[in-house]
Order: sequence, then C-alpha cells, then structure tokens
Amino acid sequence: MTDRSTDGAMTLGVTNTSDHSALATALAGQPLELLILNVGVYLDKNDDLKTGFAPSLWTQTFAVNVRGVFLTGQSLSPNLTEAQNLKITIISSQIEPHTRGLGGSYIYRCQRLQCLILGAILLLI
Repeated sequence: MTDRSTDGAMTLGVTNTSDHSALATALAGQPLELLILNVGVYLDKNDDLKTGFAPSLWTQTFAVNVRGVFLTGQSLSPNLTEAQNLKITIISSQIEPHTRGLGGSYIYRCQRLQCLILGAILLLI
C-alpha cells in the first residue's frame, strides 16, 4: 500500500481516516503476519535553529510520521491479532544522534523516535 498509485496496490493516505477504514474493510478477516511501517516526510531538512522549525512543520510531520503510523496499526489491529507469527518492521532513518551526530533536523529526529516507540506499543496489541 502506498500513497502513490501502482498496479495492484491500494492507496493509503496515512493521515486520511477514510483511507484507513477502506483498508480495514478490504482486509477484514485476513491475518496480517508482517506490517512494514515506512512512513515519512522530512519537512525541516533545510531549517536552521534561529529561523526555522515553524509550528506547522511540527504538526504536518507528526501527523504523517507518528499519527499515520498509529492509524495504520489501529486500523489493522484485528488483522494483526489474528496473525500466528506477527512481525512489525519499522523503517527508520540514520539521522538519530547516535548515527549522525547532534544538531539540525529536530522535528524529524523527534518524530522518528516517537515512531519507534509506537512500533513497540503495536507489538503489545
């Protein structure tokens, strides 16, 4: 599933609750053994600490990269609980402080950590 149209794939706008409802309906009763979460926008890429990081960037980034991940897990929770051998994969970046050093991309870094935490929570379903 992707937000870009491709043959044979459903379209899922991760911030659109009606897309999540349609996905849940389409997959009703089907166990889902693997969920790959690779949602991401990187809107603060060129921002600097003195003039960047507008509130709207925080809102948009967290809506897609954190809330979108949550909504996906929430809408697919019946399918995940039916799985015999559930695996959830979260594609994260190498921008965390331990891999790329400190400084810059503060919104993106914050939301990536939140996304990883959500993945751990989804495993507790």
